[in-house]
This record gives sequence, C-alpha cells and structure tokens, in this order.
Amino acid sequence: MSNESPGSLANGDCPGKNKQVVAVFDFDGTLTLVDSFLPFLRQVTGRRRFWFLLFCSSWDLVALVTCRISSHEGKQRLVTRFLGGRSESELQRACETYSNSKLNSLLNKSAMERLSWHQSQKHLVILLSASIENYLIPWARQQSIPMVIGTRLEIENERITGKLSTPNCKGLEKVIRLQKAMPELSQFEVYSYGDSDADRRLAPISDHFLFRSFDTSTGLARKFQLYKILLTHLI
Repeated sequence: MSNESPGSLANGDCPGKNKQVVAVFDFDGTLTLVDSFLPFLRQVTGRRRFWFLLFCSSWDLVALVTCRISSHEGKQRLVTRFLGGRSESELQRACETYSNSKLNSLLNKSAMERLSWHQSQKHLVILLSASIENYLIPWARQQSIPMVIGTRLEIENERITGKLSTPNCKGLEKVIRLQKAMPELSQFEVYSYGDSDADRRLAPISDHFLFRSFDTSTGLARKFQLYKILLTHLI
C-alpha cells in the first residue's frame, strides 16, 4: 500500500498495467466539500422545521461528538426525528430533487476531475459512503458510477421506520461492505480516496490510499471556508 498524491496519476503514470483498476471514493468531505446529510435534511423538512428539529437533537449531537453514542446510533436518532414516518415515495422524490440540484453545489471540483480521470481510463469507480443510499444512487447514476455502497434506511409498509437497515457505513463497516460487494477485490489494483480517520481503515486493503488529496487550503482558513459553505446550505 502506498500513500501518494493524485497529481502523479495525471503525469503519465499508468497504474494497473497487469490488473484492472478499481477507484473507491468516499463521498462527504472527499467528493464534496462538506457534509451532505444535513443539507439533505434541511431540504426535506424546510428551514423552520429543520432548525427546530436540530435544536431538539442537541443532546444527541453532543453525545455523538463526545463519543457517548456510536455514529450508528447518532445517525439513527437523526433519521428517526427527521425522516421517520415519511412515505418511501415522498423520500425518493426528495432524493431525486436533492441529487439534481443542491447536491451538485457541494462538490469538490478537483475531486470530481480525479473521478472523471479514472472513468476516462475505464477504471471501475465505486462510491463508498456513510451517507444514505437514497440520494447517493440517483446522483451516482447521473455521474455514470455503476456501484454505490452506503447506509440504508429501514422501510416497512412503504414508510421510513426511522431505523437503519444496515450499520452506518463508516470505518471498518466500509471495509466489510466493500469486500462483501467485491469478494475478488484482491485481484484488482485498488485506489482509495478518503478524508477522515475512519477512512484510514481502507488503507490496508488498498494498493494506493490517498488521504485528503483534494484540500485546497489548510488550517483555520479552510475550516472557515467549509463552515461558510455548510451554513449557506442550512440557512
């Protein structure tokens, strides 16, 4: 496994001469500049209800940040509060609208250029994310990405129960889900792109692990820029 910058690929290197190449992309913070789940909830619920429900979720968010509850439990509580009881058809309409509009404004241009490069080389591109598949799949379809692995919502009687039907697809769960979807993964040359410490779990099963390769700025300036982008989509 090597850890390198994506720029080397654009300078004439030819990966995968003897193996087919797989490019695995994290979504939030890698292909996007910021988290995509909160802006989605904002679109589904509307501004006033979003902020009311977010206030009601304050203790859950504090518990999540302080590691008193798992990322799975934290996401499930948000799903219960924001999406529980909604019809499957209503959710899918909201996901189609989100993937066709606001989601594209969150994308990281440099990361999308890297994704397009892999596609131009006929590499197999996989989207591997903790975000919910409901809006990732229609977005991936637009981008000609054939495989999406994400967190799934439990649906009963065509309604969202408020629970997750799979573990939150983060950290070790990403490795488990990827290997389950592609048992023959070791036969490929694997490029993985991620931005969080949890994504580092992909490093041992990747030939090339690229971490935060698309950051255009660092430190406080970057944090301010990202918070500004996120708030713009929440207010």
